Amino acid sequence: MESNGGDSSEIVRELKELKLQKAELEHRISSLEAKLHETVARERCIAVSNGCSLPTAPATSEHGLDHGLSPDQIYRYSRQLLLPSFGVEVIGAGGLGSPALLYLAACGRVPGVIGCLQALETIKLASLVGEPLSERMLLFDALSARIRIVKIRGRSAQCTVCGDNSSFNKQQFKDFDYEDFTQFPLSAGPLNLLPPESRINSKEFKEILEKKEQHVLLDVRPAHHYKIVSLPDSLNIPLANLEARLDELTSALKEKQEANANPSLYVVCRRGNDSQRAVQYLRDWGFDSAKDITGGLEAWAADVNPNFPTY
Repeated sequence: MESNGGDSSEIVRELKELKLQKAELEHRISSLEAKLHETVARERCIAVSNGCSLPTAPATSEHGLDHGLSPDQIYRYSRQLLLPSFGVEVIGAGGLGSPALLYLAACGRVPGVIGCLQALETIKLASLVGEPLSERMLLFDALSARIRIVKIRGRSAQCTVCGDNSSFNKQQFKDFDYEDFTQFPLSAGPLNLLPPESRINSKEFKEILEKKEQHVLLDVRPAHHYKIVSLPDSLNIPLANLEARLDELTSALKEKQEANANPSLYVVCRRGNDSQRAVQYLRDWGFDSAKDITGGLEAWAADVNPNFPTY
């Protein structure tokens, strides 16, 4: 039986056209949201200068957000905000347990088993009832639905730190080099993938905004990060989708193009790591003006706008 190659090529062609239309619509929506934010801010400034008060636009907040949370609330609830929408109800996970939900979330309701057990231990200690897990560790295997408890070895009388004849004092504790002791870094630290000429700092980008130089600001964070907070007039294309949405970026650059000069392209992320990877990729594909904003949005909050929400 012969396959009909014409039908498949037609489907592929139509899919490409639809994807292009989708990219153009998403870019148009992003541009209109940014213009709305700027217009509302301008009208508010005019109203205030005339001695009038202007109601806040219902769909935007101080930083162009639609969730209405303050910077302090964003920081406080950031781990919950970073949980993508799985359509689940989370019970008893607690703040520290929230990152684990990214891996535990599945269809239906996901109870925070460990959070509930921790709460139970607190009640037992506070009310002096039952047998708390002192000097014991509870191990929970969710795949097999098994719980087992192991005894933790007690204090050693010969321990250098807590033994009977320990001379370890508070100053030694402060000076203790944990990284040297474990031979393992406490944090990976920022990446340094690009030469200096391919990067600018947040203060330099602020000057670009003040001078109103034509540019495109590309935010490569995941979409659910972008919805938490973003810089005005930025285009969100997650790093994982960058290759598939290069046409959208090209269209955005063309919109900003002037008669005598091409717009610059600046790339930002949360901390300045993914943005470097994006700049490397973009330069390989001919986007020679692409530059990384060092330190990402955290550097913007630290060096330019201390009221900018961090998470």
